[in-house]
Formats: sequence, C-alpha cells, structure tokens
Amino acid sequence: MKIIIVYLLIILMIITLCLKAVGKKEVFIVERCGKFYKELSYGLYFLFPLIDKIVKKIPLTEEILKFRYNNKLYKVGYSIIDNKKYTYATKKPLKKIKKYIIDKYQHNNNIDVYNFNEAIEYIGIKLIDIEIT
Repeated sequence: MKIIIVYLLIILMIITLCLKAVGKKEVFIVERCGKFYKELSYGLYFLFPLIDKIVKKIPLTEEILKFRYNNKLYKVGYSIIDNKKYTYATKKPLKKIKKYIIDKYQHNNNIDVYNFNEAIEYIGIKLIDIEIT
C-alpha cells in the first residue's frame, strides 16, 4: 500500500512539473528539441520535460525602457508586435534598440518615431514614444 502511495506521489509531482500556466498579459515562446514549436497564450498547458523548453516569456503590455547616456535620461515606450521576431531576430533586442537610439540621437537631436519603427521592424518591436530629458 505504501509503495502505491509513493508511486502516486511521484506521478503527481511529475504532472505538476509538466503543467505551465500562462497569464492573460503574457505569451510564452516554446521550443521543442531546440526548434521553435509554438506560442502559448492565456491558459494551462502540458509540456514534456527535456523535450519542450520555454525560451522566452513576453509581456503583452506596453513597456518602458529607461537608460542614461551622456547625462541624459531616455525613456522609451514600446510594445512587442511580433513575438517570434522578438525572440529570434537578435539575442538582446532592447540593447540593440538602445544602441540605435543613441546613434540616431547623436546625428540629430530629434528622433522621428515613425521612421525609427520602420528601421527596427525586423526586431518585432514598435516604439510608442521617446522622451529625452
């Protein structure tokens, strides 16, 4: 009888480790055997351990990137519009955007968000606002 209880506890523990809950305001990118498998939106999912891996958890809300450069504070409002591009286009997409903003701002003191969005479309991010103080 004790052995059956132990087996049931082990099975229950394995099942709970395989279940993943995704919140309303996020998306999970899942790879199976190292390749893109699917995007998980709101709900409860069963993933196979050692086969499926959550690569990135992406917020669906607008985010703010803050950084300082040359004694100026940059506040960049952005949202992620393409989850797959955001995950796989570059290793550090926010660092890439930060560098691009700094490069553009050094050449002219005004950044046009529309033109900037066209330039970074391949990353899967859309800028909403850039504030420099």
